[in-house]
Amino acid sequence: MNDNNNMASLKGHMQFVQDKLASISSKGEMSFADRIMFNNMDSYLSDLKAEQRAEDTRHSQAFIRQGSS
Repeated sequence: MNDNNNMASLKGHMQFVQDKLASISSKGEMSFADRIMFNNMDSYLSDLKAEQRAEDTRHSQAFIRQGSS
C-alpha cells in the first residue's frame, strides 16, 4: 500500500513540475530568473523521473518474485 501512495505522490509531483515548466516556457522570452527557475525545475523533474524508474523497477521485481513463488 505504501508503494502505491509513493507512486501516486511521485506522479503528482511530476505533473506539478511539468505544469510549471509549461507555464514558464509559454511566456516566450524568459528573464534571467525564469531561466534559472526553468533549469532548476527541469533538473528536479529529471530527479523525479529517476525515482519513478527506480520505484517501477522495485515494483516489477516484487511482482516477478511473487510469480515465481
